[in-house]
Amino acid sequence: DNIYDIVLLDLTLPDTHGLETFKAVYARIPDTPIIVLSGLDDENMAIRAVNSGAQDYLVKGQVDHSLLFRSVRYGIERKHVERKLRESEAFYQSLVENLPQNIIRKDVNGRFTFANQRFCAELGVPPEEIIGKTDFDFFEPAMAAKYQEDDRKVMHTGEIYDAVEEHATSGREPNYVQVVKTPIYDDTGQIIGTQIIFWDVTEKKRAEENLRQAHNEL
Repeated sequence: DNIYDIVLLDLTLPDTHGLETFKAVYARIPDTPIIVLSGLDDENMAIRAVNSGAQDYLVKGQVDHSLLFRSVRYGIERKHVERKLRESEAFYQSLVENLPQNIIRKDVNGRFTFANQRFCAELGVPPEEIIGKTDFDFFEPAMAAKYQEDDRKVMHTGEIYDAVEEHATSGREPNYVQVVKTPIYDDTGQIIGTQIIFWDVTEKKRAEENLRQAHNEL
Protein backbone atom coordinates (compact mmCIF):
# COMPACT_ATOMS: atom_id res chain seq x y z
CA ASP A 1 0.00 0.00 0.00
CA ASN A 2 1.09 3.58 -0.63
CA ILE A 3 2.29 5.46 2.45
CA TYR A 4 2.17 8.82 0.66
CA ASP A 5 -0.84 10.60 -0.83
CA ILE A 6 1.37 12.49 -3.29
CA VAL A 7 5.04 13.28 -3.95
CA LEU A 8 6.43 16.70 -4.89
CA LEU A 9 9.65 15.87 -6.70
CA ASP A 10 12.55 18.25 -7.28
CA LEU A 11 14.36 17.20 -10.46
CA THR A 12 17.65 18.58 -9.21
CA LEU A 13 19.01 16.22 -6.53
CA PRO A 14 22.62 15.60 -5.44
CA ASP A 15 22.95 12.21 -7.15
CA THR A 16 20.62 12.60 -10.13
CA HIS A 17 18.92 15.27 -12.18
CA GLY A 18 16.43 15.88 -14.97
CA LEU A 19 13.93 13.33 -16.20
CA GLU A 20 16.06 10.45 -14.90
CA THR A 21 15.21 11.62 -11.38
CA PHE A 22 11.52 11.29 -12.09
CA LYS A 23 11.89 7.90 -13.78
CA ALA A 24 13.86 6.50 -10.84
CA VAL A 25 11.24 7.62 -8.32
CA TYR A 26 8.28 6.62 -10.50
CA ALA A 27 9.72 3.11 -10.88
CA ARG A 28 9.66 2.76 -7.08
CA ILE A 29 6.17 4.20 -6.49
CA PRO A 30 4.16 3.91 -9.74
CA ASP A 31 0.81 4.06 -7.90
CA THR A 32 1.61 7.31 -6.09
CA PRO A 33 0.83 10.61 -7.88
CA ILE A 34 3.98 12.65 -8.54
CA ILE A 35 4.16 16.37 -9.24
CA VAL A 36 7.46 17.49 -10.70
CA LEU A 37 9.10 20.71 -9.48
CA SER A 38 11.88 22.30 -11.45
CA GLY A 39 13.77 25.53 -11.62
CA LEU A 40 13.71 25.27 -15.41
CA ASP A 41 10.80 26.62 -17.43
CA ASP A 42 11.30 23.91 -20.03
CA GLU A 43 8.14 23.04 -21.98
CA ASN A 44 9.77 20.04 -23.63
CA MET A 45 10.83 18.67 -20.24
CA ALA A 46 7.32 19.25 -18.90
CA ILE A 47 5.74 17.32 -21.77
CA ARG A 48 8.20 14.45 -21.39
CA ALA A 49 7.59 14.27 -17.64
CA VAL A 50 3.81 14.17 -18.00
CA ASN A 51 4.06 11.60 -20.81
CA SER A 52 6.23 9.50 -18.52
CA GLY A 53 3.57 9.48 -15.79
CA ALA A 54 3.89 12.72 -13.83
CA GLN A 55 0.60 14.33 -12.83
CA ASP A 56 1.90 17.88 -13.32
CA TYR A 57 5.03 19.96 -13.89
CA LEU A 58 5.50 23.14 -11.88
CA VAL A 59 8.27 25.74 -12.18
CA LYS A 60 9.77 27.05 -8.96
CA GLY A 61 9.16 30.73 -8.47
CA GLN A 62 6.00 30.60 -10.57
CA VAL A 63 3.93 28.60 -8.10
CA ASP A 64 1.67 30.25 -5.54
CA HIS A 65 -0.37 28.61 -2.81
CA SER A 66 -3.53 28.40 -4.91
CA LEU A 67 -1.81 26.82 -7.91
CA LEU A 68 0.02 24.29 -5.76
CA PHE A 69 -3.14 23.33 -3.86
CA ARG A 70 -5.06 22.87 -7.11
CA SER A 71 -2.29 20.82 -8.69
CA VAL A 72 -2.05 18.54 -5.63
CA ARG A 73 -5.82 18.03 -5.47
CA TYR A 74 -6.14 17.29 -9.18
CA GLY A 75 -3.08 15.03 -9.11
CA ILE A 76 -4.55 12.87 -6.36
CA GLU A 77 -7.94 12.74 -8.08
CA ARG A 78 -6.47 11.81 -11.48
CA LYS A 79 -4.34 9.05 -10.00
CA HIS A 80 -7.38 7.68 -8.21
CA VAL A 81 -9.30 7.62 -11.49
CA GLU A 82 -6.36 5.93 -13.25
CA ARG A 83 -6.23 3.27 -10.54
CA LYS A 84 -9.97 2.59 -10.78
CA LEU A 85 -9.71 2.40 -14.56
CA ARG A 86 -6.90 -0.16 -14.35
CA GLU A 87 -8.89 -2.21 -11.87
CA SER A 88 -11.94 -2.04 -14.11
CA GLU A 89 -9.92 -3.06 -17.17
CA ALA A 90 -8.31 -5.93 -15.23
CA PHE A 91 -11.74 -7.12 -14.08
CA TYR A 92 -13.10 -6.91 -17.63
CA GLN A 93 -10.08 -8.80 -18.98
CA SER A 94 -10.48 -11.53 -16.37
CA LEU A 95 -14.21 -11.75 -17.04
CA VAL A 96 -14.07 -12.02 -20.82
CA GLU A 97 -11.24 -14.55 -20.76
CA ASN A 98 -13.19 -16.91 -18.51
CA LEU A 99 -16.62 -16.68 -20.12
CA PRO A 100 -17.61 -19.57 -22.43
CA GLN A 101 -18.60 -17.13 -25.18
CA ASN A 102 -16.53 -15.65 -28.01
CA ILE A 103 -16.01 -11.93 -27.37
CA ILE A 104 -14.53 -9.47 -29.84
CA ARG A 105 -14.44 -5.72 -30.38
CA LYS A 106 -14.08 -3.74 -33.59
CA ASP A 107 -13.49 -0.08 -34.38
CA VAL A 108 -15.65 2.02 -36.71
CA ASN A 109 -13.72 0.70 -39.72
CA GLY A 110 -14.37 -2.92 -38.80
CA ARG A 111 -10.85 -3.64 -37.57
CA PHE A 112 -10.51 -5.97 -34.59
CA THR A 113 -9.33 -4.17 -31.46
CA PHE A 114 -9.86 -7.03 -28.99
CA ALA A 115 -10.37 -10.78 -29.12
CA ASN A 116 -10.65 -13.12 -26.16
CA GLN A 117 -8.83 -16.45 -26.07
CA ARG A 118 -11.93 -18.43 -26.99
CA PHE A 119 -12.30 -16.49 -30.24
CA CYS A 120 -8.59 -16.90 -30.97
CA ALA A 121 -8.99 -20.66 -30.50
CA GLU A 122 -12.06 -20.57 -32.77
CA LEU A 123 -9.92 -19.11 -35.56
CA GLY A 124 -6.77 -20.96 -34.62
CA VAL A 125 -4.88 -17.66 -34.69
CA PRO A 126 -3.03 -15.83 -31.86
CA PRO A 127 -4.33 -12.41 -30.71
CA GLU A 128 -1.47 -10.45 -32.26
CA GLU A 129 -2.46 -11.81 -35.69
CA ILE A 130 -6.10 -10.79 -35.22
CA ILE A 131 -5.82 -7.24 -33.89
CA GLY A 132 -5.92 -4.74 -36.75
CA LYS A 133 -7.37 -7.24 -39.21
CA THR A 134 -11.00 -7.40 -40.43
CA ASP A 135 -13.62 -10.11 -41.00
CA PHE A 136 -12.44 -10.41 -44.60
CA ASP A 137 -9.13 -11.81 -43.35
CA PHE A 138 -10.83 -14.79 -41.68
CA PHE A 139 -14.25 -15.44 -43.23
CA GLU A 140 -15.75 -16.00 -46.65
CA PRO A 141 -16.35 -12.67 -48.46
CA ALA A 142 -20.17 -12.88 -48.38
CA MET A 143 -20.18 -13.75 -44.69
CA ALA A 144 -17.61 -11.06 -43.84
CA ALA A 145 -19.66 -8.48 -45.74
CA LYS A 146 -22.79 -9.45 -43.78
CA TYR A 147 -20.94 -9.18 -40.47
CA GLN A 148 -19.68 -5.71 -41.32
CA GLU A 149 -23.09 -4.56 -42.57
CA ASP A 150 -24.64 -5.66 -39.27
CA ASP A 151 -21.89 -3.79 -37.40
CA ARG A 152 -22.63 -0.61 -39.34
CA LYS A 153 -26.34 -0.87 -38.53
CA VAL A 154 -25.55 -1.19 -34.83
CA MET A 155 -23.27 1.86 -34.95
CA HIS A 156 -25.74 3.88 -37.02
CA THR A 157 -28.81 3.14 -34.91
CA GLY A 158 -27.21 2.55 -31.50
CA GLU A 159 -29.54 -0.46 -31.16
CA ILE A 160 -28.60 -3.96 -30.02
CA TYR A 161 -28.44 -6.68 -32.67
CA ASP A 162 -29.56 -10.10 -31.38
CA ALA A 163 -30.02 -13.00 -33.79
CA VAL A 164 -29.23 -16.62 -34.59
CA GLU A 165 -27.19 -16.89 -37.77
CA GLU A 166 -24.98 -19.20 -39.74
CA HIS A 167 -21.29 -19.01 -38.97
CA ALA A 168 -18.26 -20.74 -40.44
CA THR A 169 -14.52 -20.40 -40.19
CA SER A 170 -12.07 -21.59 -42.81
CA GLY A 171 -11.95 -25.37 -43.18
CA ARG A 172 -14.92 -26.04 -40.89
CA GLU A 173 -18.52 -27.01 -41.45
CA PRO A 174 -21.00 -24.15 -40.99
CA ASN A 175 -22.73 -24.00 -37.63
CA TYR A 176 -25.27 -21.75 -35.94
CA VAL A 177 -24.44 -19.12 -33.37
CA GLN A 178 -26.40 -16.75 -31.18
CA VAL A 179 -24.98 -13.29 -31.83
CA VAL A 180 -25.36 -10.16 -29.72
CA LYS A 181 -23.82 -6.94 -31.04
CA THR A 182 -23.79 -3.70 -29.05
CA PRO A 183 -22.30 -0.27 -29.75
CA ILE A 184 -19.16 0.88 -27.93
CA TYR A 185 -19.18 4.47 -26.67
CA ASP A 186 -16.29 6.75 -25.71
CA ASP A 187 -16.42 9.06 -22.68
CA THR A 188 -18.20 11.75 -24.71
CA GLY A 189 -21.01 9.44 -25.76
CA GLN A 190 -19.79 8.96 -29.33
CA ILE A 191 -20.03 5.47 -30.84
CA ILE A 192 -16.51 4.25 -31.63
CA GLY A 193 -17.12 0.62 -32.55
CA THR A 194 -18.99 -2.56 -31.78
CA GLN A 195 -18.70 -5.35 -29.25
CA ILE A 196 -19.76 -8.79 -30.42
CA ILE A 197 -20.55 -11.79 -28.24
CA PHE A 198 -21.51 -15.10 -29.84
CA TRP A 199 -21.83 -18.73 -28.85
CA ASP A 200 -22.66 -22.00 -30.56
CA VAL A 201 -26.34 -23.02 -30.65
CA THR A 202 -26.08 -25.58 -33.45
CA GLU A 203 -27.52 -28.48 -31.44
CA LYS A 204 -30.46 -26.39 -30.27
CA LYS A 205 -31.10 -25.10 -33.80
CA ARG A 206 -31.01 -28.59 -35.33
CA ALA A 207 -33.22 -29.98 -32.57
CA GLU A 208 -35.79 -27.27 -33.33
CA GLU A 209 -35.61 -28.04 -37.05
CA ASN A 210 -36.04 -31.78 -36.42
CA LEU A 211 -39.00 -31.10 -34.16
CA ARG A 212 -40.58 -28.81 -36.77
CA GLN A 213 -40.01 -31.40 -39.52
CA ALA A 214 -41.55 -34.15 -37.40
CA HIS A 215 -44.55 -31.93 -36.69
CA ASN A 216 -45.02 -31.24 -40.42
CA GLU A 217 -44.96 -34.95 -41.21
CA LEU A 218 -47.84 -35.67 -38.85
